[in-house]
Amino acid sequence: MTKEDILTELKTILSSTNHTIDAATITPDTDLFTELGLDSLTLLLMSFSIESKFGIQMSADAKLVKVSDVVDYIALHMA
Repeated sequence: MTKEDILTELKTILSSTNHTIDAATITPDTDLFTELGLDSLTLLLMSFSIESKFGIQMSADAKLVKVSDVVDYIALHMA
C-alpha cells in the first residue's frame, strides 16, 4: 500500500470519526489539533479505527501532529 493509499484511507477515517471534518480539505500538512480540532477522545477513536483498518498497534508515545505524521507512522508499522 502506498502512502497515497494510506492518506486516502486516513481521510475517510478522520471524516467518519469527526463528522465536522471534510475529507476533501485534508492534506498531508494538515494539523490534527489546530486545523481539524481533534481532542483526546477523537484521537483515541481515530487510533482504534487505524488499528482495525491497517492491522497495526498505535503507540501512545507516537508524536503525531500532522496528517503526514500519521501516514508515515502507518507506513512504517505496516512494513
